[in-house]
Amino acid sequence: MPEDERDGDKDEQMRTAIEGCASLLGAGEAARIPVVAGSAFQKCLGRHGVKVPSAGEWLRLNPGEDPVLAAALRRC
Repeated sequence: MPEDERDGDKDEQMRTAIEGCASLLGAGEAARIPVVAGSAFQKCLGRHGVKVPSAGEWLRLNPGEDPVLAAALRRC
């Protein structure tokens, strides 16, 4: 497999891992994930009032600074 394809798999695995643990972020903790088309997690955040950037941009997860995000993380 070409190296650039392997790197894409790592990025996808990292994004999925961060999304899976996002609800565990505590006060003062934050994470960034790339916004991708078709992410069920990101769609869920959007349905709960989080302003998700366009695909290709970054979404900053900092529940301590954003009560809407904090509530959405508990539901998604």
